This record gives sequence, C-alpha cells and structure tokens, in this order.
Amino acid sequence: MKKLFRVVTILLVLCVLFSFGYMAMEAGHDCHGDDDCPVCKIIALLPVLWGAVCLLILFAVCFRFEQKEVLAKREEGGSAVTPIALRVKLLN
Repeated sequence: MKKLFRVVTILLVLCVLFSFGYMAMEAGHDCHGDDDCPVCKIIALLPVLWGAVCLLILFAVCFRFEQKEVLAKREEGGSAVTPIALRVKLLN
C-alpha cells in the first residue's frame, strides 16, 4: 500500500510539474483569436485538471486518516457495540 501511495504521489507531482512547464513554454504563443487554437484550449483545461488532482489528493488524505482512526480504535480494544457492552439481556 505504501509503495502504491508513493508511486501515485510521484506521478501526480510529475503531472503538475509538466503542466507548469507547458504553460511556461506556451505562455507567449501567438494566438490569432481563433476558437480552435489547441494551445489555448490546453491552457484553459490545465486549471480544471489541477482542481481535479487536488480533489483526489484531498479524498486520499481523508481516506488515509479515516483508516488510521479505525485501526487505532481496533487496537484500543474496540468500540464495537455488542450486547455485552450495552449490558442487554437476550432472553429469547
């Protein structure tokens, strides 16, 4: 799991670095105002990509913290709701 998390993190960092590099290289391109300019389309799409990547990272971090909390509760002795913990008699 740790190896997968590291690989995904490295890929995300590379994606962001390459997108910044592309924007830096193409920032001064000569656009004639066409709606079909592929460079302008890509530059307009990159912030959406970054937002999606940030959202994925946020979900991954939240999921990881949730997993750690669940594992910590299990190691403490568990907070499982059982009839014994509730002191309920089952007289069926």
